[in-house]
Amino acid sequence: MNLKMRKILSIFIFSLALMSNAQLDNKRVYVGVNYPLAVGDNAFEVVQGGIIDLEAGFDFVALGPVKLGFSTNVMFSEGDPNDLGEPTPFKKSKSTLVQPRFNATLDSKALPKLRPSVGLGYTFQSLSNDLKLGREDMGYDEKPSFDGLNVNLGLRYDVISIIYIKAQYDYIRLSKKQGYVDSDFFRNIGLLKFGIGVRI
Repeated sequence: MNLKMRKILSIFIFSLALMSNAQLDNKRVYVGVNYPLAVGDNAFEVVQGGIIDLEAGFDFVALGPVKLGFSTNVMFSEGDPNDLGEPTPFKKSKSTLVQPRFNATLDSKALPKLRPSVGLGYTFQSLSNDLKLGREDMGYDEKPSFDGLNVNLGLRYDVISIIYIKAQYDYIRLSKKQGYVDSDFFRNIGLLKFGIGVRI
């Protein structure tokens, strides 16, 4: 197990432990499923087509009308890296994004059903590339990984007390220290997600 996967596993274990404590303390836990769309002028938008995004989180403290919480999203996508216009040794690329973050959500009586939120966290990206026939022994990195800061804006609407629909935007800035091409086109990722969730 490489270092990146250890980090991802540690995040999941930490998230589950926190959510377990939140349930014991009768705090608000939520889970959801989203449809992700890559947006903006960047390589991720050209190559990757979103499949599904899963989320789980909880609010652990209320400061007046603002609830502070923690959440984790896991997004799966795939595409063809040759769509960038340059020939590559790969025929298909699958991406997994793991996005732990801290959130601040407005829960105001002036907006009884709407819940705007902001989030700040970190994103871990793991790629799995399928090599073209005849390229298997040429030393290409089939499973690179990257990470970077993640800023999130979201809006939830309560359909009923335990069911909500939501829209959110994620901006991800991948770190340049990992050998990625140092340009905004390759380092920026923009995501729009639309989904439904349940509060437990």
